[in-house]
Amino acid sequence: MTPQPDSPIAGRRGASHQSKMAALAGVSLTVFVFIGLVSYRSIIEFDDAHTWVAHTYQVKSTIERTISQIKDAFLGTRGYVITGDESYLEPYQKSVPVIGGLIRDIRKLTADLPDQQRRVERLEELSTRLIEKLAQSIEVRRSGGFDAARQIAATGEIKGHMDEIRVLGDEMVSEEKRLLVIRQADLHTHELTAQRIILFGGIAGCLMVGFAFFLVFRSNAAIRNLSRDVEARSVALEAANKDLDNFFDLSRDMLCIADGNGWFKRLNMAWEKNIGYTKDEMLSKPFMAFIHPDDHAATESAYKMQAEGEEIISFENRYICKDGSHIWLLWNATPIMENGLIYAAARDITERKKAEQELESARDVAEEQAGRDAAAGDLQDPAAYAVAEIRSAGGDAEAEAAAGAVVDV
Repeated sequence: MTPQPDSPIAGRRGASHQSKMAALAGVSLTVFVFIGLVSYRSIIEFDDAHTWVAHTYQVKSTIERTISQIKDAFLGTRGYVITGDESYLEPYQKSVPVIGGLIRDIRKLTADLPDQQRRVERLEELSTRLIEKLAQSIEVRRSGGFDAARQIAATGEIKGHMDEIRVLGDEMVSEEKRLLVIRQADLHTHELTAQRIILFGGIAGCLMVGFAFFLVFRSNAAIRNLSRDVEARSVALEAANKDLDNFFDLSRDMLCIADGNGWFKRLNMAWEKNIGYTKDEMLSKPFMAFIHPDDHAATESAYKMQAEGEEIISFENRYICKDGSHIWLLWNATPIMENGLIYAAARDITERKKAEQELESARDVAEEQAGRDAAAGDLQDPAAYAVAEIRSAGGDAEAEAAAGAVVDV
């Protein structure tokens, strides 16, 4: 006997189908929520691992730059001592002012590594001694000639400091390379975990949807229920996509995706807030059209490095705003060779650059005022006064000559 729609059997079957659909909906929701939570956690862990890899590259680069600056100062001094040509001191004069700042940067970047901190302390101590000896050699070469300066070099103290600095720098770089291997492995592990979660989550989702359709074809009531479930899931998926878009667009950093031909593919809202151009305006031109002309060469060089698969860390350039002004941006960018895209984040550092310029100007003014004050204090001493006046005008050699002339008189 075939059960009629209003029969108890038909009612029980309908209730059974509705219960199955309700159970399926509950299980599906649980699975999707679980997949979403696990995926979110995996993304956070992946991002954290990526940050540590980038941090290690930055530490390694800073150490190598510091050792390079110390070598430049050493070689520049040696060239001057041998030849007596002041032009050889240019590397020394450029390197010495920045060495201390670089060492401080290393100390901050390696604050979580006790072994590296001990090496930083030793590097600071050795570099200070070396710079003092280099300055002494330069002064002796100027006043006593080559033979006198050679006697300082003959002690081997300068070479000993330099050799120890090289060894210390190699140890620090080796330690960062060791950490880089560990952190890259960790990054790879999180990447594989995220991929597996997406893969198996997708498979699970497909199985759940397939089972739902199987039940739908057995009952009209199930079809109506499934339609409501699918609509609800679509809304949830749209909301999830909207959350991801909000995460991208609401970031204070200027996020972008660029292709290998020099065009932006996607930008977040921070770009329009910071430089004034709309997304459509920036997507309609190559990004070089928005970069300050003085920074084209450096930007093109960095872009070529990314095209070859190299990451860019802490690169600076200027972008032209819609109102004609410009802002300084600090970039971190990672190329993905498989899809030919570059994923980058930029931060506005215009105020920091202004502060640095103002600080430099204030330092120059203070040094000039200090020189004037010293000169004013020596008015009773004609020789000292003459030397101070000439030196404030930028002539150290002329100042020494003037001092000798006054003494002779």
